[in-house]
Amino acid sequence: MIWEIFITGIALEVLFLRWYFNWKGPMTKKEIEDFMEKFPELPFSSNTDAGVIRQFLEEDNGKDFCMANFITLNKGKVKNPVTGESQDALSGAQSYMKQILPTLLKHGCHPVQQAYRVGGHIDTWGTEDKMEFPMLAMVRWRSRRDFAKIVAPSRPKGSKGALETKVSSMKNTLNVPIEIKVSLFMRPQYSVPLLILLMCCIAQIALTTI
Repeated sequence: MIWEIFITGIALEVLFLRWYFNWKGPMTKKEIEDFMEKFPELPFSSNTDAGVIRQFLEEDNGKDFCMANFITLNKGKVKNPVTGESQDALSGAQSYMKQILPTLLKHGCHPVQQAYRVGGHIDTWGTEDKMEFPMLAMVRWRSRRDFAKIVAPSRPKGSKGALETKVSSMKNTLNVPIEIKVSLFMRPQYSVPLLILLMCCIAQIALTTI
């Protein structure tokens, strides 16, 4: 029985790794060209330079990345474009994330953190435009291929009204893809294997003490 426990643990770890990481390598030239053909029809194309998105995809290294979203929400109540009801902007932004979250999880993507500014600019120089974004949200994307797959449909499955809700809630936003090189937080690729190992050890102890 003990061996079965750890075999099950190994199987769970394999399933997790298969879901959480990109095993197909960088995007192919054909995948990039197929995406760029659809790009002019996508909702965010009016706010994104085609050359910037093409370079981002062509420089794909096959690794995961995070999208840092600097956000300013609208003040007061905003009208929900789907229900027509009034709601605060934060509720609208949260509604957007709830709608898109199942699609993100399906592709091994997930929110990383949400933070709010608690002061003004400190130790800042070399820029005339001091950005005033009171909110930061980060989302982890499994790969640039997954990013392209999720944003390519003009209306991703299960996201009816999500984009409209997002736009109505936000006054402005600045989004930048980044790669995390150093982090003191234990990321899922480390915490999940340890959690599985801990569960196996607890199961083993429970069986041996019965």
